[in-house]
Amino acid sequence: MTDGDPRETPESTSAEAAEDDAAAEPEAAAPAASDASETQSEPADGDTAATATAATANADTDTAAIDTAATDSPPRPVRNGLKRALAALEWVVVVACSAAFALSFGFNYGVDNQVVYNLGAVHLLNRDLYKHDWFVAHTTSYHPVFEYFSALLLWLNRDGWAFAITTMLLITVMGVLMYCLCRVLTRRLAFAAFLLLLALSFVVRLRSVGVSYIVDYILQPSTLGSVGFVAAMVAFIGKRWTLSGVMLAIGGLFHANYLVLGGLVFGLAQLTLGREKLVSRGIKQLLLPTIALLIFVPTIVKTAGGGDVKAARDILFHLRSPHHFSPSGYEQNFIPFIGWQLLGIGAGLGTILRGKDTPGRRLASLLAAMMLVIWTGTVGATYFKSSFAAQLFVQRIAPHLDLLLQAMWAVAAVELVVAPRRIKHYSMVALGLVAAGLGTLLMFAGNHRIEKMPDLLLLSVAAVAISQAFFWAGQLKFVAAKVSSETAKRWATHAAHALIVLLAFRAVWDSAREGYAQLKQRSTLIKGLNPNEVALYAWLREHTDKDAVILTPPRVEGMRLHSQRAIIVDWKAVPIVPSEILEWRRRLNDVSGRTVRGFRDLGGYDSMDQRRLDQLNRKYHLAYVVTFRGRERRLKARVVYRNAQFTVLKL
Repeated sequence: MTDGDPRETPESTSAEAAEDDAAAEPEAAAPAASDASETQSEPADGDTAATATAATANADTDTAAIDTAATDSPPRPVRNGLKRALAALEWVVVVACSAAFALSFGFNYGVDNQVVYNLGAVHLLNRDLYKHDWFVAHTTSYHPVFEYFSALLLWLNRDGWAFAITTMLLITVMGVLMYCLCRVLTRRLAFAAFLLLLALSFVVRLRSVGVSYIVDYILQPSTLGSVGFVAAMVAFIGKRWTLSGVMLAIGGLFHANYLVLGGLVFGLAQLTLGREKLVSRGIKQLLLPTIALLIFVPTIVKTAGGGDVKAARDILFHLRSPHHFSPSGYEQNFIPFIGWQLLGIGAGLGTILRGKDTPGRRLASLLAAMMLVIWTGTVGATYFKSSFAAQLFVQRIAPHLDLLLQAMWAVAAVELVVAPRRIKHYSMVALGLVAAGLGTLLMFAGNHRIEKMPDLLLLSVAAVAISQAFFWAGQLKFVAAKVSSETAKRWATHAAHALIVLLAFRAVWDSAREGYAQLKQRSTLIKGLNPNEVALYAWLREHTDKDAVILTPPRVEGMRLHSQRAIIVDWKAVPIVPSEILEWRRRLNDVSGRTVRGFRDLGGYDSMDQRRLDQLNRKYHLAYVVTFRGRERRLKARVVYRNAQFTVLKL
């Protein structure tokens, strides 16, 4: 692959690509030369948008023929106007497809992690609430910026629609960032690669090992941190160091884990780019994230001490959140993770990861840094039993690594369809990695009944195979003698490009239609929560004092948020400071009547008798008790509310 700027590409690579262009796309030279001249006129500073755009535009001279007009093309003003109209239409379709992807997550509020992360926002808007709630009033807040942001959203709409709409907007932005990523890697084929990548994202849902994800069906701190991290990756590959640092800092303000991991990843990536302007690049990249990290230093220090740290970490890693912090418990999910690394790197070796100062070189540095951080942390947490490595939760950036690898595969597949001659750039090692990656992913999908991912992978493989078959058939002498027209070859390139766009768009369309059909099912704001829980929460808000302390089943996670009353403890709301984690465990043991070693032990709450209730009342000064219906018979308190699922007793 050659680049328009001779300063950025080895001469041998340029010569090889030029030879390919002369044989396969004879009219590519003019656009390439034009792009090169435009690049030469731009400033040399890597942080300018024009330089990044020019560098990425020149990375695809092997496929330049798809933009070359016919000999009898219309006048230049008409051509330029048509190009601008098509470019605008492309952006419209990108945004529309990204919005359809966002819609597939549904409109949700007040579930899952939001029942914890939104408590601070409710408290900010009404200081009279939660005065006697231990978790809200007496534990360390670890997402303070998100509390103020979510308070603003609640102020705008108390029903949660502002959260749901913000989630839709962020996921739409995520889709546009995926297009920008493809555009950085291949300017002319970005739209087709984006559609293929988005179709794949509909299936994998941007999730990876350790219950990690880039976006989810609810708005939470990690959503903002994750989107900021992706924006930082795209800017880094585009050689815009300052913008990358700004995006990382903004995202990290909402979730400090991205500041720590991002500092490691982007710092290592800058080092691998060489010594030239390293200090300048490092300052632009890491200054703002470092300043943002200083805000969280007191909290980070508190998490490292206070109480029995070893016991607290054992509770967090093995009792409460092994799905995050104990990789041995989800080791089978590393199979597709490894599969994407094999497939993406193999695909990239033949096309993208070439040249010196190119987007591919910067992508390679970023990939190497992310893989080093993730695998070092994983091995440290499992083999060496490092609590520091486990708490760092390096798997959080695993889906971001997957996204880069999936984008590399999409770009390579589209390029091999449109410019089949590029198969010459693939060594046996690269092809072997591609085959191993495909085999790993197909095996995992078959064993776990993941239907659509194999279809998309095989569809792209089939498109590449057909394009290769036509190309190599055209190399036969008796065929080449009959098909010698350069116009015919150019139109064959156009047809291949159009075909891969249509196939990828059809896959996106089908997934979008399925997502829309399931919109109500996936939207808590449309279908509603459990009606018995909703009725219970409403009764507690309307018939109890704001200062009341209520004993509730620890398995019912939405009690604090939706009833807006203080409770003793629940399973969902776990603090992060060691002394607070130990207190959380003690409270769970108290209300469950046994030593809690896992979620099942919370069932001990249902065997509550009068003696244990009296002990809890003396210790926590209770006003009401909530039980599952039928479990109140051994208690002497007066029943003040009952529905099909719950009973409330007044003490």
